Amino acid sequence: MDVKNKYSKTDKFLFFLARHFLPSFVRILGKTWRIKFYDPENFKYKKTIYAFWHRYLIPFGYAFRNRGVKCLVSFSKEGEVVTRAIKKLGYKVIRGSSTVGASTALRKIVHELQNDGIVAITPDGPIGPAEKVKPGTVAAALVAGAEIIAISMEVKRTIALKTWDRLLIPLPFAKLKIFISKPMKFSKDMNIECIEEQIQNWLIKYSDK
Repeated sequence: MDVKNKYSKTDKFLFFLARHFLPSFVRILGKTWRIKFYDPENFKYKKTIYAFWHRYLIPFGYAFRNRGVKCLVSFSKEGEVVTRAIKKLGYKVIRGSSTVGASTALRKIVHELQNDGIVAITPDGPIGPAEKVKPGTVAAALVAGAEIIAISMEVKRTIALKTWDRLLIPLPFAKLKIFISKPMKFSKDMNIECIEEQIQNWLIKYSDK
């Protein structure tokens, strides 16, 4: 749908801010953060899904910028804000979610992975429930024969917004611990629910409580 018909003037002003001011704000704020990666040797830079909770969008956006990552972003108004902001941080975007445009998004994700790309997915997004892995992430990995790397964080000194995901905004000079799982690869004969539970348990274990 044409943006001119879909969104109000207030929405479009918000999108303008997201594109022109939010990325600069994240960069300036992020430069003050003290970031430490745990087990960075686990990183893979092709044919991999990076899975992380929706609440870590802002610190993830800064820490993994300009790495050639494509992000799955919903068609919602929030998704439009995220899209306009993260493109300025060096990300490419695949639009779709588990609720809208799911089949098209799945095809695009699989295509990207089969061509040795990296795709970032929030498995509890775009509307929750929070910290609950939904089927799309595992389905994409299985179809593409890709691995999943779970990424979680502990953030000291942060603001948690009153949103469904308790979106985190680390304060200036915050300490960020970023945990990277070993690459997880699963066979197609495995139970999808068991795989989702394994990923979910790892993400919860290393998340802020």
